[in-house]
Amino acid sequence: MQQHPSWQSTIERALEVHLSSVTSRYLQLATVDRHGHPHCRTIVFRGFNEGKNQIYLHTDNRSEKMSHLTQKSQVEACWYFAQTREQFRFSGYMDCIAHQPDIENQHIDNMNEHSNFDAQKLRHAHWRNLSDALRESYADDYDAANPSEHFVLLRLHITQVDYLRLMPAPHLRVLYRQDAQSHWHAESIQP
Repeated sequence: MQQHPSWQSTIERALEVHLSSVTSRYLQLATVDRHGHPHCRTIVFRGFNEGKNQIYLHTDNRSEKMSHLTQKSQVEACWYFAQTREQFRFSGYMDCIAHQPDIENQHIDNMNEHSNFDAQKLRHAHWRNLSDALRESYADDYDAANPSEHFVLLRLHITQVDYLRLMPAPHLRVLYRQDAQSHWHAESIQP
């Protein structure tokens, strides 16, 4: 089997090439409703976790996608980079970090290392990085230090990446899969 660079290094390179393009931060997210019908929408990339196996996104808890995600957490995201003609299709499941009043009533900086507390710390950090205009889209009377109850941090846990490079010819397609031990394996596929 031919060796391929990791999908993480491949997307880092694509992001670097497209750094000046605002649209390179937009990806398509597909969810499924309770009737099994797919729904796709554009959403803004908000970063990777340290290992780059999770993508951070934001949403409002009043959005339609939240009702889909609470019923079925499996999703697919598609990200296309026009300049380099590369497409990444991410499959995995979504973790929704929403408002939890019982946790947030405690001072966020004094929280212990429990996973719910860590998740809320991460949610708070993302909130603090938003512009005032974006915070206002969640609530008119927002608090810059504390997330609106409508602000949800989405964390896409990536388990498979279908990578397609359309130039130069011939096209290259590689399927990256994560095994039960969290190791990634690459396989060239056609078409």
